[in-house]
Amino acid sequence: MFGQHARKEVNLELKKEAEFFGDIVIVPYMDNYDLVVLKTVAICEYGVSNDLFQDFENKLFLGKVI
Repeated sequence: MFGQHARKEVNLELKKEAEFFGDIVIVPYMDNYDLVVLKTVAICEYGVSNDLFQDFENKLFLGKVI
């Protein structure tokens, strides 16, 4: 997960790489260490909205945290 860069060229290259590999998520704010909490929340929101935690949730509901 990456935030926006100040240089447009970097954002274009990152977008190309994200489209090619499909494993990069670009969030709509400037990437900065001071925003580490915002980035963490964005990762959680992305995971929930894309059912990435579904297997983990199922294990929790079954009482089998592995």
